[in-house]
Amino acid sequence: MIPIQWNKKLIMLAVLGIILYFGSNIALSALKGSSAEEGLGTPAVKPEQAGEAALQYAASRLNLKAELPEAALQSDKYASGFITKHNLKEAYEQNLAEYMLLDYWLVTANLPNGEKLRLKVGLDKPEVLGWELLPGQPLQAASAKGLALATEALAQAGYNPQDLQPDDDPAASQKRVSFTFISQTLTAGDAPFAVTVKVSGDRAVAVNPGLQLPQTYMDWIGEQERIVRLTSFGFLGFTAVMGIAALVLAIVNRKRVTWSRGLLLTGIFLALFLIQNFNVTQAMLMAETTSSTMEAIAWIIMNIIIAALALLLALAVWFSLLSGEEQLRRLKLRLWPRWRDPEFGRDVFYGMGRGYLICLFILGIQQAAFLLAGLAFDSFSINDPSQSTWNMKWAVLFPASAWVAAIMEEAIYRVFGVTVLKRLFRFTFPAVLVSSFIWGLGHTGYSIFPSYTRLMEVTVLGIIFGYVFLRYGFFTAVFAHAIMDSLLMSIYLMVEQPSLPHILAGIFYIILPVLIGFLIRYLHPRFGGPRQLHSPEAGEPPYGVPQG
Repeated sequence: MIPIQWNKKLIMLAVLGIILYFGSNIALSALKGSSAEEGLGTPAVKPEQAGEAALQYAASRLNLKAELPEAALQSDKYASGFITKHNLKEAYEQNLAEYMLLDYWLVTANLPNGEKLRLKVGLDKPEVLGWELLPGQPLQAASAKGLALATEALAQAGYNPQDLQPDDDPAASQKRVSFTFISQTLTAGDAPFAVTVKVSGDRAVAVNPGLQLPQTYMDWIGEQERIVRLTSFGFLGFTAVMGIAALVLAIVNRKRVTWSRGLLLTGIFLALFLIQNFNVTQAMLMAETTSSTMEAIAWIIMNIIIAALALLLALAVWFSLLSGEEQLRRLKLRLWPRWRDPEFGRDVFYGMGRGYLICLFILGIQQAAFLLAGLAFDSFSINDPSQSTWNMKWAVLFPASAWVAAIMEEAIYRVFGVTVLKRLFRFTFPAVLVSSFIWGLGHTGYSIFPSYTRLMEVTVLGIIFGYVFLRYGFFTAVFAHAIMDSLLMSIYLMVEQPSLPHILAGIFYIILPVLIGFLIRYLHPRFGGPRQLHSPEAGEPPYGVPQG
């Protein structure tokens, strides 16, 4: 019989989190375009239908015999961001949706001569709006009749050339490849509809409809992306320093380090990391490479890079756990019990329960942060299909990556970061704040702008995780982190691909922490350590309080 203990404070925080979550969602829905995160939804057109539409279009409109189509979900992220930022979604759907696509299936098909053909197919109906030929060699400057060829390709694609005017005089530009035709009537705000046609030599090789975005907007996006690159480099630099510091401390304190500590968690992290990266690699390559040969080479190179990165991260996780645990003992903090300790099974089990309650609280805080970012900073999101389950080899594995982040980040930024900085600063809050800020730097790459809003939001969440770690221990922090990510990813999977297998998989991942908690609580007294555990009446062990 497993004794149930109710933590009234955590229950109250969970209730507060639920209120914040739904209240913020209601407010966000009332503020058009203010939502910080919007998904692509469930496509009415499936990948197979998109492939068939692409082959038919290639045969009927381009006189090309294409084969072996592969579809990946893609977005015109800059146009999508412009429309979201300026609340132009309704105007787009009424005036421009039939001429251009913000989100689409990018279908890549092979041609008999070894070239590739890419076509943009709609998500709501299997209609091709845009295509590009990938000859596998640099484009040549258009011939003297380049404008005529571009105009012909424009008409062949279904556009009326009389409604679209060339943006400048083609004769004024030498070695011209692209011809842009701008609509005089169709616009989204101050961005006119435009079609860009590429001509190489004596043949048109691309027709891409879209928006001619204002230069001020593109400059602003460019500055935001520059900030993201800087913060990402800062994150990598700080994390590398922390990894090296963990290694040095482990070597210096090698007589006090228990070298077997954390090996199982590190192995789980490494296996899941490799699986998840392999799961998304194919779609990434298809969107970037221009030929089958390049794709094969890129596949080998990318997997070598991923394997090297996985090994480095696994070493960082392991040494962070080793050194962090040794520093915890110096601080006389019992935050990570061993398998042989009497409270191990109990701590894992109750850590799981606390994790669900803390998860609800953090979700509410996060949603409130999105609301505040929308109100105070006019934050907005750009659709990012890189994490779409449609672009994964096995969509059912997507929520498993929650445990990758939970193990790695709690090991590096909490077990090691908070603990070492606590010894360095001699105060708790600076240690938690600095480690949380470094952790937040690694999350600015998500397509939410202004980019600093994501940094502030994640830093706040990191502070909560830091104090959860210090108060309730390592297992509670890992469970809270994994449960939160599993819940969000499982819901995303079930909404984006609402088939029975995916719904069942989503439910499984949501309750997986319960299964882990019960299993360890059952096995530990029988195979790991003493049966005598702390009685419920004795209360919780004083985790986070110095022990004698």
